[in-house]
Amino acid sequence: WSTASAGSTVTGDIRHTYIDNYGDDILFANDGGPIYWWDTSANSSSGIPDGSPDKVARSLVDFGGASNAPVVVSSFLISKNDGCCVAFGCNDIGTTTVDDINPILVRWSDQDNPFDWTPTKFNTSGGQMLRSGSKIIGGVSTKDEVIIFTDSAVYSMRFLGIEPWFSFSLVTNGVELLTGKAAINASNAVFFMGHDGFYSYTGSVAPLSSTVSKYVFDNFNYDMKEKVFAGVNSGFSEVTWFYPSKDSFEPDRYVTLNYDENVWSFGHLDMTELPESSPTDVTTCYSRTAWDDSTVFDN
Repeated sequence: WSTASAGSTVTGDIRHTYIDNYGDDILFANDGGPIYWWDTSANSSSGIPDGSPDKVARSLVDFGGASNAPVVVSSFLISKNDGCCVAFGCNDIGTTTVDDINPILVRWSDQDNPFDWTPTKFNTSGGQMLRSGSKIIGGVSTKDEVIIFTDSAVYSMRFLGIEPWFSFSLVTNGVELLTGKAAINASNAVFFMGHDGFYSYTGSVAPLSSTVSKYVFDNFNYDMKEKVFAGVNSGFSEVTWFYPSKDSFEPDRYVTLNYDENVWSFGHLDMTELPESSPTDVTTCYSRTAWDDSTVFDN
């Protein structure tokens, strides 16, 4: 009594954005929202958005002829093997609000048609509830299959070409992806960061022998784990994870695996924000939150 309570801090979940190409067009979604479509040829000139109010990205559910497209997803991707749009942790058919999200549900659109999500005998749309885990953390598309991570298991999703269109196989239990951005496809393998180590999937899940695991996980801010993300530098056969150290609010360190030579390295990033004019040190200062692979230029 007569003593003020301690101050409170309001926090929220980190918002992840998922982007994938659909031919020369773009699909993207924020977790907890719908999937959006942006038509590159219709809404840009030479690939540059023209900025007109009527040429912005639109939710799939807003397109005429769209059928039962999910109104809320945790994440999504385009299956490279078959061209289906696959949604993870989404609402089921017949539900229409963000409160109807099923965190363990996988749904997919008709092949080569991301607007049709209603299963019929004339299309390949469908859905599947996973049985191991309480929510889907993320997924990675490879040339042969989609790898799905729940909070307690790893699944393989393979296109069959006949009903029920996809098969779902439990690959392993007891391995949890750290966050939805911590897995990456490279060199016919999926590399990912777990809560206590690094793993690869090449038909089965195996821990990676790492000389730097203790260095990484002994100085890791698990409160900020959702900010971890992986990137591949295919020109140099490298996979890199950016992560926050124990005293950092943002990813200020990285750990890299050269998967051809099985060599590990690590480093530190100065997260000082660079001014837009006359940056002080462009070689050591970064504010990195995402990664996209690039070709290697001759010069």
